[in-house]
Amino acid sequence: MQFAINTVLLVLVLFQRVHAAPPVTSPRCAGAVATHSEVVALDANHAITITTHTCPNAVVAKRDVSPDTSIVRSLDIRQTNSCTNPPPTCQADVPCNTNICTAAYENAPALADCNIILKYLETLAGTFFLNPQTYISAIYQTCEFALGYRGTTGQLEYPYFNWGSLGGALYTNCISVRRFGGAACISDSNLYFVE
Repeated sequence: MQFAINTVLLVLVLFQRVHAAPPVTSPRCAGAVATHSEVVALDANHAITITTHTCPNAVVAKRDVSPDTSIVRSLDIRQTNSCTNPPPTCQADVPCNTNICTAAYENAPALADCNIILKYLETLAGTFFLNPQTYISAIYQTCEFALGYRGTTGQLEYPYFNWGSLGGALYTNCISVRRFGGAACISDSNLYFVE
């Protein structure tokens, strides 16, 4: 009798867990290929891997993807987070309000790992550019911040500071507060995503 009760309770717990989480969705393209990767040393104990990925249907030249550990950058004091181009190339002021909380909380990245990336991105000066159908990721141990350009023409310009701030806000909203294991948002312009 006790075995039957325990079995029913286990099934109910598993059913609740499976149905409590939203479907795992990602705005990234399937089958993306890493086209460039570098390791950025923050200090003697911390290094972040920055990788650019290209979607299979994008027409972009493939570059070497082996991490170059000889590349060492130091954190620069942020001077500006302004774009050099006007919208729609610059998406710095376009909100990313379509939030998606994904994955089981057991798979959540460690806050300390995400804070390493956040500190790096929020103190890095300037902007970066992405070609159509590409995304960039910053990875430190259990945590990854990704930003992708969903457009099909031109380039996307985005400030490092905004990428870090948005990634931090997604972590707080979905992982710290709502107890999910991942987070993403799609911009109101539908041109970029952050995950």
